[in-house]
Amino acid sequence: MGRHLPVTVNQNCGLSDLPNMNFAEWFNIIFFSVISVFALVIPLPRNQRILACAIGSFGIAVCLLMFYSPAFLSEKASLNLRNWIPVMLIFIAYHQSGQLFNKPRPKFQALLLKLDNYLLGGFYRGPEVVRSNFFLSGLFEISYLVCYPLVPAALGALTLINLQDRADEFWIVVLPSTYVCYALIPFFPAFPPRLLDAVGIRPVPDSRIRAINIWILRHASIQANTFPSAHVAACTSASLVLLRHDVWIGTCFLCVSLSIAASVVMRRYHYTADAILGIAISFVTYILTA
Repeated sequence: MGRHLPVTVNQNCGLSDLPNMNFAEWFNIIFFSVISVFALVIPLPRNQRILACAIGSFGIAVCLLMFYSPAFLSEKASLNLRNWIPVMLIFIAYHQSGQLFNKPRPKFQALLLKLDNYLLGGFYRGPEVVRSNFFLSGLFEISYLVCYPLVPAALGALTLINLQDRADEFWIVVLPSTYVCYALIPFFPAFPPRLLDAVGIRPVPDSRIRAINIWILRHASIQANTFPSAHVAACTSASLVLLRHDVWIGTCFLCVSLSIAASVVMRRYHYTADAILGIAISFVTYILTA
């Protein structure tokens, strides 16, 4: 399922010789278009509305460039471009969706905090194992840091085991589960817990690794919570695709993904509900696309 159609191109390739648009291309075009329409119809500051449409237009242009790449690139170069550009498009889609965030919904945000306090409060007020143990706290911070390269690493793993022709199958699982989290931002707006003083849960202390994570978030994040967690959904989905084709590699990636899910909660990057639903969405998407 989801394989690329064979691409046959040469120096004289014309538009009639182009292959069909693959899943990642048409799915991204639809997503960028829908979010742009949302930005035009929901109440937003003018600058956010303009930026959302501009980012969407750029994303669509990139997708069309991928589609037409066989007309001016070699077969191998075009295939690699079309396989790998969606890694960048995930980041672009994240920032376009982020423009739909205006302000948090107090009742929903309070509900997430209340749930966290119910599930984690006793643990944090007790022996504080994670907080006082340098190894565990550092391990969780490193796990969170790994969430950024995990999806491209999983795609690279497919290439290493000579399954680069399964890239479309990879994106069929990863993109829907990730983009659902992005699309829900305007419907469930909230600040991430690291920016809040959660009742009953003490703030997580700083460390060098955490400082790196916070620096990345400060400069590359939309400063809004994704409900469910897009990081968890994307990483788990990518791992499940690998598990389908190679048990050992897939198991290793899935263990890392689950550690990421734990780290986003324990280090207050996401709410507990975000991580649980992120895992659930990835498994549902994986099953539906099997």
